[in-house]
Amino acid sequence: ATYRKTTDRVGLYHSWLVPFDHAITAADAEKFTFYKLYMIANAIAPDATMTDDMWLYVRPMQQGDMLYANMPYLYVPKEAVTDYEFTTADAMLKAKATDARITMMTAEDTYTIYGTYGPTVATDSAPFYYMSVNGNLSLGNDGSITVGAFRWIMRVENKFGGSSSAAYARQIIIFDGEDSETTGISSLTPAPSPRGEGSIYTLDGRKLNAMPTQRGIYVVNGRKVVIK
Repeated sequence: ATYRKTTDRVGLYHSWLVPFDHAITAADAEKFTFYKLYMIANAIAPDATMTDDMWLYVRPMQQGDMLYANMPYLYVPKEAVTDYEFTTADAMLKAKATDARITMMTAEDTYTIYGTYGPTVATDSAPFYYMSVNGNLSLGNDGSITVGAFRWIMRVENKFGGSSSAAYARQIIIFDGEDSETTGISSLTPAPSPRGEGSIYTLDGRKLNAMPTQRGIYVVNGRKVVIK
């Protein structure tokens, strides 16, 4: 089985569902970095009207790791590719699955990720987050956004009932969540989110007014930094 990809959006996040199980090859790892979704987090206060940022933690995958059919992943191209082939010998194409693939919860909301197996339109009555052409998790809710096949979308349900507009108003920051041995202050994997610029957060979701001096891991201007 072979799945072909073409993209010139180098260094940006893309969403993907693979239609068959595929082990990441050395050639794949030269062209792309793959990420599996790990955790969603926001502030711990159970207040349905909060507008604090929400974070999507992802973890990088390595050569030999398995991409499982119909499961949601992210990938970042290291260079432009044309008809790049992901090929697995004797692969079995898995049946389409329209149910939820991953459900994650915070103190306030439930985030459910669904696969797309055909054009999926975001409307006011059925909004969702999707990976935009800018590599950001963006909100679609006006009928102008259609997500194609073999990608994924994320819907939000507020635990306190009523309108989910408060949940969908959140800004989303993506970062890889890896710890790293560094000295001083070091910028690590970028988290593409222009709305995160000018902000400093602790890993438990607290927003700071100035650069911290205490040792630890922080998110500064949409990037993870380590202070030692």
